[in-house]
Amino acid sequence: MKGVITFALALAAAGQSALAAEAPAETPAPSTTLYLAAETIVEFEILDHIDSKHNASGNPFQIRVTQPVKTADGAVVIPAGTYGMGEVIHAAGARAGGKAGELILSVRYLDLNGQKIALHGFRFGATGANKSGQAMALAMAGGMLAFAVVGKDVDVPSGTIGHAKLSTDFTSPTGEAAAKAAPAPTM
Repeated sequence: MKGVITFALALAAAGQSALAAEAPAETPAPSTTLYLAAETIVEFEILDHIDSKHNASGNPFQIRVTQPVKTADGAVVIPAGTYGMGEVIHAAGARAGGKAGELILSVRYLDLNGQKIALHGFRFGATGANKSGQAMALAMAGGMLAFAVVGKDVDVPSGTIGHAKLSTDFTSPTGEAAAKAAPAPTM
């Protein structure tokens, strides 16, 4: 009987050591998530040259974050260099009679590691130089010369800085480790 008890104890000890070998030695730390509230401001630059003469409504343009977007305690969530897209909402070239060109732009999103972060609150609207007063004066003086006066087009050079806001709250599921600027998207 003593041999059976010794065998049973040895078997139980072997089972416990097998269970101990299967259990992880250390529990991994939970992943950190970083949070940005909706309406957080993002500074970016427009990468493409846009003007009211050559662009049309619906044309996309690239943007790139110029300053890292951080949490309240300074952790980078959206790094500088993150690319995104904007869109020409309205474009009209300068016209005869001194009418100025018109251009309205909007930014749509940032692309962070394949995740689109919606933006809003940036509306770029500009009008070129209006020369309709000069055209009117020529019309009164010489008639047909008024149609030779053309207003100025709107020109937005590459590198123009803008600001927009996050449309919704954004949580980075993997934290700073994933906050790396992606390569420029192709259009």
